[in-house]
Amino acid sequence: MPAPIDENTILEAALSVWREHGFRNATTRKVAERAGIGEVTLFRRFSDKSALFGAALATQADAFSAVAKEYTGDLVADLSNIVDAYAQLLETNGAIVLDFLIEARRNEHLKAIAPIPMAAIMQVAAVVQRYQSDGKLRTTDPFGLVLSLLGPLIVRHAVAQAQPMISARQPTEDYVEMWLAGHQAS
Repeated sequence: MPAPIDENTILEAALSVWREHGFRNATTRKVAERAGIGEVTLFRRFSDKSALFGAALATQADAFSAVAKEYTGDLVADLSNIVDAYAQLLETNGAIVLDFLIEARRNEHLKAIAPIPMAAIMQVAAVVQRYQSDGKLRTTDPFGLVLSLLGPLIVRHAVAQAQPMISARQPTEDYVEMWLAGHQAS
């Protein structure tokens, strides 16, 4: 009897191939080879490329949102956790995040899995909305506030990839303090 196939091995192989080749050139054949299985075996687990990469993306979105969705009542601590979790996601899978943002509008497979990262972002927006209800953050579009919190992290990561002398990370405490200066309720 063949050895059982660990789904995490397959999903990690999918992420690895996506990081190295970009989504467009990430084939199920490359993923199967990286995972040490046959492509037919891969398709027994995942019906198509969207299902495979959607499951791989979900592992990363779940890891981020497990930390980022927690509301503790300590605004600075919660924002710091969100920033740290997103920075960690970018350190590990920044190439995937950038590729996804660039390709999602024109790639049917990526359009199909777009709700996965959006759900994670909306959990962060729910935390922001609670702090708005508490009167600690300006009352405006919570999704817009999340974009203003996370967007600069993506840009800094992209710039650091092109300009290695620039650090991809800024100290979290400084970043959160700067962000709060423009977004705290009066």
